[in-house]
Amino acid sequence: MTGNLKKIYLLLSLKHYLFIFILCGILGFLFIFFFRETSNLTVTVYITEQNPLQIGSNPPYWLAEALKAGSKEKDASGKVKAEVVSVISYPVEGDRRITFFTVKLETVFNPKQNQHSFKGRSVAVGSPIELSLDGVFLEGVVTQTQSEQEIQVSPSSEKIVSAKLLYEFQQQGTSQPGVDDWIPNSFSVGDEMKDSTGKIIAQVISKNVQPADLVFTTNDGQVLVKKHPFKKVVDLRLKVQVKNVAGTDYFLDSIPIRVGNDLPLFLPQITISPTIMTISEAGGI
Repeated sequence: MTGNLKKIYLLLSLKHYLFIFILCGILGFLFIFFFRETSNLTVTVYITEQNPLQIGSNPPYWLAEALKAGSKEKDASGKVKAEVVSVISYPVEGDRRITFFTVKLETVFNPKQNQHSFKGRSVAVGSPIELSLDGVFLEGVVTQTQSEQEIQVSPSSEKIVSAKLLYEFQQQGTSQPGVDDWIPNSFSVGDEMKDSTGKIIAQVISKNVQPADLVFTTNDGQVLVKKHPFKKVVDLRLKVQVKNVAGTDYFLDSIPIRVGNDLPLFLPQITISPTIMTISEAGGI
């Protein structure tokens, strides 16, 4: 028996060994490709440009509007690898929009590492992702992942926020709070901020405009306070939609609602960022 094996070994040339090696490699690749464990993973993606972690890299409106629920990415065989479930966007300065979309991915799952990958790249919160959905190429960062067993709709709730416009002006070399009167004249009680689905996410429910205090020092050193003839202090009450994540309320999915934080409001005629003073439940109006 041993002699027969030696004869077979001697008869095989280098080409035969190379052929056997390549064949084993192909069979191994096909086994991994067809028998690898796949899993559906639903992720939420924040669309960005270039560097996914770059602040202020929101896409232009035409890119956000080109993405639709039902948009798909397919592989070379025509199999669907990704499908958009929903899209939501919020207008910001200029032609930019804050845009999130939820997409169902077919991923490769590694149970030993409990890790999903898509197109050879790890899929996890904070990881960059690239998608080509019905001819629309998008770059973004994953903000949430949910397997089929974990999918839940994050409920939103209403908060009442008291806020103040505190833009500053210079007087005798010092900064003092107050805004030009054309700013409060550019919006009204009842003005609304809506997302791309038409849902109201913020509303002005009251506005109080008063002359700003003007603090100045006279030539003899006296500190006097009088009302500024042009600058205004604006107190607002706002109804806003928030989502609670790990005990913190977020506006626009990413802005924490905390006293002292600025709250960007993209109203029909103007964008303002009042500073939050108090926060209460909507039922306590």
